Amino acid sequence: MKKSKGEKRYAKNRYHERSELLTEKDVELICQKNRDACNKAINLYEEYIKITSRRYLYDEYGNAYVYEDPDLQQEMRIGLIDALRRRKKA
Repeated sequence: MKKSKGEKRYAKNRYHERSELLTEKDVELICQKNRDACNKAINLYEEYIKITSRRYLYDEYGNAYVYEDPDLQQEMRIGLIDALRRRKKA
């Protein structure tokens, strides 16, 4: 199956610049429920979330359709923030 533009872009820019990564200070701010720090984490992983939430649906004729599941995307964003909070507490 052919890769979409998003998958190609993700494969090309898979590794972010060191300045774009989350620092310990960012994780501490996420634990304090700082909205800007949470948005930074979500924006950093947004491309990954979009790609992994895609579902390929097929009709009765075998045609494939790509569907991005918004509910799954929201669950992944919430799971990301929860995982960062748990990581700091451990």
